[in-house]
Amino acid sequence: MELCSNCHPFYTGEQRFVDTASKIEKFKKKQEVASHFQNIKVKKAEDKKKKDEGPKSLRDMLLAAK
Repeated sequence: MELCSNCHPFYTGEQRFVDTASKIEKFKKKQEVASHFQNIKVKKAEDKKKKDEGPKSLRDMLLAAK
């Protein structure tokens, strides 16, 4: 992107305001949504791990009962 004296705000005297507050709010909202989905992912992994900890076969169940 090239800048020239015809369009650059320094030369034209035009002021441009950037709305950084709304950008920050959008970023925070994205982070909240991402953390929510991360928590769901962690819970699913924990549930799966709990399921997998049980005995796999009848032999394993009998050995665990002893």
